[in-house]
Amino acid sequence: EVQPLDATTQEMTLSQDRSFTFVIDRLDEEETGDALGAAKALERQLREVAIPEFDSYILQKICNGAGIKAKAKALTVENIATEILTATNAMDNKEVPEAGRVLVVTPDIYFLMKQCKDIVMNTDVGNDMRLRGVISSLDGMTIMKVPAARLPKNFGFMVVHPAATVAPRKLSDYVVHDNPPGINGFLVEGRLAYDAFVLDNKKDAIYYQPTTTVATE
Repeated sequence: EVQPLDATTQEMTLSQDRSFTFVIDRLDEEETGDALGAAKALERQLREVAIPEFDSYILQKICNGAGIKAKAKALTVENIATEILTATNAMDNKEVPEAGRVLVVTPDIYFLMKQCKDIVMNTDVGNDMRLRGVISSLDGMTIMKVPAARLPKNFGFMVVHPAATVAPRKLSDYVVHDNPPGINGFLVEGRLAYDAFVLDNKKDAIYYQPTTTVATE
């Protein structure tokens, strides 16, 4: 019997409407040799505050929405390769596409990976990578090293396929006002409206492994 196609609707409402504003006095700019220039200050604000916050929020939402969450365990040089391969095996069983997978790790986990003999294979390319101290991919996945400060507490590693998430940035607006009323100098303003979501029917394309401790020696 022919039946109508079933479909579900997932509502996504942007919750992050963030802004910043600061003033740079023209005399301060002159006295500091343009070190407090408006353009440089705006660049620092984006690089050191806005973008880290944006990244942290997105990664937290992805971890929270992971369809496959492993039990927290200690990650060591001896077991890191096995745990990562366990993640890819779980995603294979969920029929997650192999192409495009990304392995997200902290610098501490990346340090373990570089010490693990099972990760860098005994090939010419692998030997060259080991000599340079670089691991750029593993089991077909691109490796993304992210500072621990931008990740949830006790983050071990995460395997994610881009199809599982969306991170819309509805608005990114930055303005530098030169001598606005009441200010001799510059008024810098910025506003970002964004959010991140995990798709209900694709959440199994995210495998999250928390850790209890990271053994670096």
